Amino acid sequence: MSTANRVYVGVDFGDRRIGLAKSDPLGLMASPVRTHERRGHSADISSILTFASECGALEIVVGMPTSMSGQAGPQARRTAEFAESLAARAPIPVRTQDERLSSVEARAMLREAGKIPSRDRAAVDAAAAAIILQRFLDGMNAASDRSGDPSVD
Repeated sequence: MSTANRVYVGVDFGDRRIGLAKSDPLGLMASPVRTHERRGHSADISSILTFASECGALEIVVGMPTSMSGQAGPQARRTAEFAESLAARAPIPVRTQDERLSSVEARAMLREAGKIPSRDRAAVDAAAAAIILQRFLDGMNAASDRSGDPSVD
């Protein structure tokens, strides 16, 4: 695989909004991009697929909300169902990534940047998507480094 185009898309699936992030072309750094206001399952999936296509993404990574004990609650079940529906329509792979504390971390990052997270919840959702995606990228790149994959420099 060429290192010139390793773009990945991150998704923070929420009840009201979906945070979206993308990686750089090398698949090393994730950045928040925008949020999508929820409009229904089909419209939400179409919006994510359009975003992924515009980015030239290789994969879509959906944050999976599990409790600190690792249990799947109601939001995790809704997210899993959404990820399955997304995967059924996506022309690229859809994976899940543990998103524990991503929103807490996103709010802290925004506060450090001088922003007030409670006034811009959409920014929190996009930042959480970037955190989810960065965790995925870090894990993927660490695994590639350990395996000696020459496509990762």
